[in-house]
Formats: sequence, structure tokens, C-alpha cells
Amino acid sequence: MHANKSEPMDEVGAGDIAVIVGMKLARTGDTIGSEHWPVVLEKMHFPEPVIMVAIEPKTLSDREKLKDTLEILSKEDPTFTTRENEETGQIIISGMGELHLEVLVARITREFKVAAKQGNPQVTYRESITKAVSHTERFRKIVGGKESRPDRDKSRALERGSGNRYSMRLRAPQVPEEILDAIERGFGSAFGPEYSTDIPPST
Repeated sequence: MHANKSEPMDEVGAGDIAVIVGMKLARTGDTIGSEHWPVVLEKMHFPEPVIMVAIEPKTLSDREKLKDTLEILSKEDPTFTTRENEETGQIIISGMGELHLEVLVARITREFKVAAKQGNPQVTYRESITKAVSHTERFRKIVGGKESRPDRDKSRALERGSGNRYSMRLRAPQVPEEILDAIERGFGSAFGPEYSTDIPPST
């Protein structure tokens, strides 16, 4: 290869810079050899990315196209990585510096024709209970001709790493199941998808 010109070659030797087309599965760091003379050279070790930014398509219809483009670029450049943050839904790209990522974003828009913009990654904040807290909330409602008055909840810290647990001290028959289910759903939505329950049978 000579800048924007190419010269066909029958063979290349050590020190030559050449382009081979048609190898869809080859990646940076692979050893290309012969079936009859299998040689595997020591793999290259690449440094970990030092900077990350969020990238998103300007339209939702380009989201899958953007993902495919990022996959192609990450195969070409081992120092460029991409992942999707499951909690925020953002696509995060990482590289070796601001200029590195700016060049890649420019390639995405210029070569692959994907309109995209970059921004800062969102931070997912987490909360944890540190001490026991009692809370009283007066609530009255007529359900099925009966008055319901659940009025207290208590929160306390469990051992760190043991997860979240919802428990009910009393499951009285006069309290409709709909109310109890709604209370549990309320706590469940606050805890997230992973929590356990400790609810006695209806008495």
C-alpha cells in the first residue's frame, strides 16, 4: 500500500507492509500461516482503555446499525472496546484517549454513515439502609365493603451482601389480598428485581 494507491504483489517478505483482502474472521494479533506449516507467534498484549464516553444514535432506527459498526471497529482496533450498560441502557465506548475516540466517532459518521453523538456516561447511584427506621403512614380505604387500615412499616439493615428481603409480620384474613399484593409490589419496585420475601400464610 502506498497512501491511497495499491500495487499488486505475488509475495511479501519480512518488513513489507501489505493488505490482504477476504479474511473476514482474522483479527489484530492473529498469526496467518499455512496448513502444512502451522506456526503461532506470541500474541500481542494491549493496554487497558483509559477513557470512556457514551455514544448514542441520533435516531432510534440507527441503534442496531451503530452496534454493528462498533463491533467492526473493535475487531480492527483491540484498544477500542464497547459495551452496553444494562442499568442505564447507554452504549459505552472506551479507548486510549480523547483523540482516539474522536477519530473513531468521526469514522462512524463519515465512513459508516451513522449519525451519532457522544456524551458523558451516566452514574448509577445505589442506596443502602444503614440503621433501623420505623415509618407510620395512615391509610384508609373501603375495599369489598371493609375498611382497610395498614399503617406502619419498618426498615432495618441486613448483613452487607445478603440482598434485600421483604417480610410481613401479620397476614390477617380481614385485609384483602389485593392490598397485601400492592404493598409487596411497592417494596419490590423500590428494591429492584432481586429480593426475597418472608410472608406467613393467611391466618
